Order: sequence, then structure tokens, then C-alpha cells
Amino acid sequence: MGVTTVTAGVLSIRKIFWPLTSKPSRIFTGYLDAILMEISIAGVILVIRDAGWRWIAVLNGGAPPAEAFGGFESAHELKMSCC
Repeated sequence: MGVTTVTAGVLSIRKIFWPLTSKPSRIFTGYLDAILMEISIAGVILVIRDAGWRWIAVLNGGAPPAEAFGGFESAHELKMSCC
């Protein structure tokens, strides 16, 4: 999903938003859309990077993050069952 999002974002910048900057009436819109898409791409990359660090930590024997199973008050409330 991350690869698709980043690829679509880059292609949108190259094929849609950047060509808008050559039209005098659309310069601001083209730059604004390109900048906002770059911010979105950066957010996706940060999420993937953070998830990667967490996966590596768990695979190396670390405890999974507390929020991995949702919020709960104590271990007695943790139920590993289906449905």
C-alpha cells in the first residue's frame, strides 16, 4: 500500500501538478498541489519507517508495543479470541 501511494503521488506531481505551473492562471495551484502531495508522501514514508523499526525490534526479541493490542488497563482484560 505504501509503494502504491508513493508511486501515485510522484506520478501525480510529474504528470498533473508540475505541468500546471507552466500555465499562468494555474501557477499557484500547481505549486500548492505539488507541495501538499510531497507532504503526504513524506508522511507515508515516515509511517513505513516507524513501522519497520518496530517490526525489527519485535523480530529481535523485543516486546510488542503496548498499543499493538489496543488500549487495556491490565493483562486480565486482554482477550485473544475471535469475534
